[in-house]
Amino acid sequence: MKIRNLFTVATGMLLSSVAMTSCLGDKGDDHMTVTTTYTAQFNAITDIQTGETVMYPGVSYTLETELQEPKASLKIEGLRLPNGMSYPSMIFQNVPWKTNSRGWSEISLTNAVPDGVGGYLNVPTFTSLTFQTASRYFSTLYVPCLSISYDVDGYRVYSFPEQILEVGETVVTDKTTGDVYKPADNNIDPAVYVFSLSPTTGKATLTISGAKFHKDMPAMNMRFSDIPFSVTMGGNIEMEIESLVPSLLTGASASTSTATPMPTFPITDFKATYDPDRGIWVSYVCSPDMEKFKGSFSVSMVNQYPETIGGGSSTTN
Repeated sequence: MKIRNLFTVATGMLLSSVAMTSCLGDKGDDHMTVTTTYTAQFNAITDIQTGETVMYPGVSYTLETELQEPKASLKIEGLRLPNGMSYPSMIFQNVPWKTNSRGWSEISLTNAVPDGVGGYLNVPTFTSLTFQTASRYFSTLYVPCLSISYDVDGYRVYSFPEQILEVGETVVTDKTTGDVYKPADNNIDPAVYVFSLSPTTGKATLTISGAKFHKDMPAMNMRFSDIPFSVTMGGNIEMEIESLVPSLLTGASASTSTATPMPTFPITDFKATYDPDRGIWVSYVCSPDMEKFKGSFSVSMVNQYPETIGGGSSTTN
């Protein structure tokens, strides 16, 4: 399978989970709004008093911003809470938005009551709500940064996409010799990491397009499965597993590929931290025991979001 083909197909669901439109409003030809819908999100909901956390899928957000005025509307669909309350649709209208010091678009509300809750007598009050997003492109693929959190009905809620795509700097250290190998220094395309998160099982699947840990190793498309993950009180996703057997992906595309277990390519000490505000940090040890390729290699991949994002950040060709 060609690496670029895997990149295209593996990110197909990402393409469908973010939709952006722009249009002229009814206030004149120079009045424009931009509407972005973020689907395939899940909520990690923590009871503030007990500290217990549950995860629910099926939430989406629609942000409509006015470019000529610092006003926006934010719609939340599919919100449900552990106390049994469900809110199919609610909207915050004519709320202020700004470009913050990091270059992100931001809505920040306190003690806000939404509209359009659909006949509920007890409309929830959001004691705090922060919605931040920043444009980001990988090649021509729009993959925005997104950070969402709010407090409602005694719960702290963090929202995350069910798929996370990252491309960062990979550094490989030979644990025997101490030699350091960086694919980017050798004009090698960076590996593409796609995490698929299941809030139902609490497990993640990582698909790596173009994994390359040594100058003599061919670039491979690999899959790491059944990685446990949890959400911290600070709103980060932590993934960790002591050991796993990766699968080699072969075929015309990621969705139709054959996954072949590779017991001679064991992965140990896998850890990853995803911070929606700051980026992702991944580390693991790969210890291949193959005829042409042996050793033990410490692998790290980091994609740290810049403090200021302009029209876009990370890109690949």
